[in-house]
Amino acid sequence: ERVLCALGEALDDSDEEVRINAAWALGKAARYFEVPEQVMDSLGERLGDGVGAVRRNAVGAIAMLASSRELPRQTIGSLARALEDSERHVRRNAALAIGKAAGRHEVPSMAIDALAGALMDGEKEVRRAAARAVGKAAGRNVIGRGVLDALAHALEDIEGDIRRQAARALAIVAGLQQVPEEVVSS
Repeated sequence: ERVLCALGEALDDSDEEVRINAAWALGKAARYFEVPEQVMDSLGERLGDGVGAVRRNAVGAIAMLASSRELPRQTIGSLARALEDSERHVRRNAALAIGKAAGRHEVPSMAIDALAGALMDGEKEVRRAAARAVGKAAGRNVIGRGVLDALAHALEDIEGDIRRQAARALAIVAGLQQVPEEVVSS
């Protein structure tokens, strides 16, 4: 735990290379060790770092952690904000991390609602990740009207894989909660 805490402290280093490598190392360590909550909070804070590589590694580490544990509410909020990041890899991995977290636990509705914007992203990999995330979230979370509308819009995406993911997500939602008829038939 001492090493993980030291890496968490390194996330605040003034040297960007130290922050980049600390976030990367925490992502690798997340596969094998229980990461303390204060380190999780530090990773979430790094999603606002001015260096893209730090944000990419931090969101990757959080995505790894989301596979094995419940994420703190603050971290989920940071992921929702990261869906608007300037880098597509950060946006894609934020959507994937929200999907992993939401597939295991109930997450704040604002995180699910934030996926609606990601379903309209200019990058196909972000739209695909968002559609998958909504499908995973549907089992444990309420899917709001805005997300349903965005999924319905995604059924017309130019990319076939995104249309399939959106249709799959809508099918999962339809089996778990009431879906407005105009969304299903559009």
